[in-house]
Amino acid sequence: MKRLQSVSAAIGLLCGLLALSTSTGCPIVEPGDPSNALFFHPLLLVVGAVVGFLALVRSRLIEREMWRIVDDSDLTRGERELAHREAGYAKRTSGTMFLVGPLGLGLWLAYLFKGEELGIAELLAITPLAGFGLGLAIGALRFRRKEGPEAPY
Repeated sequence: MKRLQSVSAAIGLLCGLLALSTSTGCPIVEPGDPSNALFFHPLLLVVGAVVGFLALVRSRLIEREMWRIVDDSDLTRGERELAHREAGYAKRTSGTMFLVGPLGLGLWLAYLFKGEELGIAELLAITPLAGFGLGLAIGALRFRRKEGPEAPY
């Protein structure tokens, strides 16, 4: 799962660089017809949803590892607090790395299909964000937490 988040971040970085080159007038790929942008919205929505779901799964794995560490009876209070802080940092980093990939792709496609006036192509930059939220919602419904103090999930 860590490898997937790294791949997503690398894709986001590459697409961000492609978007930068396209926005400055030096496109690597020839700009497309703005009317073709409509076909990429469902694709980016699905990619965003899958990545959002993966981010939630990774977050749950981090929480599970944190609870495994925290449940050790030999730990001091400071060590438990450190485990909680490190898990929080790991969850934020993981979610960000997963989100960067689809957002970079959407930004690049938005510049690639940009027309003269504001249109459907510019919305390609935020479509993955909507998909990411959808993926988080689906994951939250799929992996409901169990009630009770002995079950952290």
